[in-house]
Amino acid sequence: MTEVITINDGQRYVIDTSVAANYVVLDGTLEIASGGRLTGDGVTATVQVSQSGTLLVNGGTITSEPAESLFRAVVYVWGGEVRVEAGSILGNGGGDLGASAILMQAIEHAAVWIDGGEVTGAYGERGGGIGVFMMGHTGANVLSVDGGTITGGDSGGSGGPALQLQAGSRPDANTARIQGGRFYSGHGRNGAADAIMTAGVCELSIGGGTFGSA
Repeated sequence: MTEVITINDGQRYVIDTSVAANYVVLDGTLEIASGGRLTGDGVTATVQVSQSGTLLVNGGTITSEPAESLFRAVVYVWGGEVRVEAGSILGNGGGDLGASAILMQAIEHAAVWIDGGEVTGAYGERGGGIGVFMMGHTGANVLSVDGGTITGGDSGGSGGPALQLQAGSRPDANTARIQGGRFYSGHGRNGAADAIMTAGVCELSIGGGTFGSA
C-alpha cells in the first residue's frame, strides 16, 4: 500500500529523487525539485493541498500509477496554493474518463499560479482529462497563467480541454487571468474540445497566450 504523508508542521520538504507516495499538504510547503519524481497510487490524488498548504513544482514531476475509474486528479486543490514554475504535472491514463492534472474545488480560497512547465490531463477511453479543472464550490478559485503549457488529455472518444471553468455557488467562485502560456486540447477520435471551456458565470481575462489543439 502506498504511504500517505501529511505535512502539517509549517516546514518545507523537498523531493529531488523518485518517491512513491501520496501527500496531503495542510500547513507547510512540498517542493518537487529538479530530479524529483513523485508517483501516487492512482486511487486518490497524488497531492492534496488544503488550508494554508503550498505545493511548488520547480523542475520535477508529479504523476500517478495508471488511474482507477473514480480517480479524479493528480493534484487536488481544496485550499492553499499551487505554483508551477518548471517541471510537470502529468495525468496517467486509465478508465473511461481521464483524470485532470489539477482539480480546483475550493472550500474557502485556493490559488494556482503557472509560470512554466507542463500540465497535462490523462488519457481516457471516452473522454480525455482536463489540464486544469476549476469546479464551483463554496469558496473561490483563482488561476493565474503567465507561461508554461497546459494540455487536455487524449482519448478514444473526445479529447479533453486544457482549461475548464465551472461556476459555483457565489459569483466570484472562479477567476482565471491568462497573460501567457500555451493551451491545447487533447486529440480524440471524435474530435477535440475547445482549448478553454466555461459553464455558468465565471470571470475570465485573457491578455495573451496561444490556444489550439495539441
